[in-house]
Amino acid sequence: MKNIITILVIAIGTFLVNLDASIVNIALPTLCTDFTVDIQDVSWVVLIYLCAVGGLLLFSGKLGDVLGSKRIFIAGFLVFALGSLFCGMAEHIYTMYLGRLVQGIGAACIMANFGAILLQNLPAEYSGRAFGLNTVLGGIGYAMGAPLGGWLIHSVGWRWIFLINIPVGALAITAALVCLKKDQPRESRLEHFDLQGLLFSLTSITFFLLILTRAFGEDIFSTPYFGAAALVLVCTLAFIRREFKTEHPILEIPIFLKTGIAATIIANMALVIVLAGLNFLFPFYFMEVLNMNVARTGLFLMCFPAVSVVMSPLAGYLSDKLGAKKIVILATAVGVLSTAGFYSFGPHVSTMGILFIFVCFGIALASFFTSNITLFMSNAPADKAGMFTAVASSGTTVGSALGVSIFTNFLETGTGEVLSNRASQIDAGFHYAVILATVFALVALGASMLSKSGQPVLSEGE
Repeated sequence: MKNIITILVIAIGTFLVNLDASIVNIALPTLCTDFTVDIQDVSWVVLIYLCAVGGLLLFSGKLGDVLGSKRIFIAGFLVFALGSLFCGMAEHIYTMYLGRLVQGIGAACIMANFGAILLQNLPAEYSGRAFGLNTVLGGIGYAMGAPLGGWLIHSVGWRWIFLINIPVGALAITAALVCLKKDQPRESRLEHFDLQGLLFSLTSITFFLLILTRAFGEDIFSTPYFGAAALVLVCTLAFIRREFKTEHPILEIPIFLKTGIAATIIANMALVIVLAGLNFLFPFYFMEVLNMNVARTGLFLMCFPAVSVVMSPLAGYLSDKLGAKKIVILATAVGVLSTAGFYSFGPHVSTMGILFIFVCFGIALASFFTSNITLFMSNAPADKAGMFTAVASSGTTVGSALGVSIFTNFLETGTGEVLSNRASQIDAGFHYAVILATVFALVALGASMLSKSGQPVLSEGE
């Protein structure tokens, strides 16, 4: 029972972080009206949160390794709840920006340390199932954003999409204090923390995400974009140089250059790009090419979280029993076939045809993400588990932004020539996107074959 409670406490964090990444989207038109701002102004409500999470993951993971993962994990809930309070009480758009920034800081602390908490609090034979349930609640949180947000806005007002986080966070903090083991004594000290590395990584990742999300406008060849790209390049090179020189790096780069470990990162990013990119295109394709209404489109897109509820715990169990690498390879192979299957979509595709491919795709992704994170974290020593979790979460964040950024272009043009209407343009663009997605899925399959399982060190000094 204690193991189950521990898993649930950790999964609540993933649920909240993913919920708040999506729930705010449905409130944006309302925020435009209430704050009397335009769409560009309100878009920063999303961008600030994304950049705070992505930019601070490495910092938060290292902080967990230095001060203790439990401390930083619980602190993340406190900060997240405080940011939710700022957002819920905001009377001006700038207060909302501040609240979303604080929320993002808290979310980074949670996401960068959940893997370390799992390894430190559970027997090794439960790790697959634990990551499986964590994947389930994370997927459910993201999927519930739109329907839950819409219901709250309609019933009690938009402020409650933020205020609802406070009692949930309080419950999670209480359970974490009671159920999670005390942090192990650490040899590292806070004064050893690499502040220069933090500055370089924060700047590089933040501006990279801003470029991908087109935060500086639609013209990607403008001066602001070139300036941001130059800053990303300089800061990235400075960060790499710094991490190789300093005695206490935020990111121990040589560890993640090992073939078996790097392969799990590449496979994860490749399939995240596929999922995020196609998930962005599906609503446009279903509504404008297949002429489905919003409700029916939503039902089809609910296949992914519905399948995850069933498959992620099962994939975790099979990973524990059969080995995570076997499940990763099998899941990725199914992912390649189902991704290619989307090419069969067209105006006359049957409902059963759509459902069959969607279910196969959902099974593949749920099984892959559960077993891949299990495989990746099996290589993490106890004193570097926070760093490993942060790298995994950073890969997912950057992969998601890359997927949307890359696949957005397929809505703008299907071929090099002008097409007769928007529906045919989206149809052509979607099929080109499927070809590219299949290539990314094949990259993930190749990387999965090179991945390697390790033996986690569950207590320091062993």
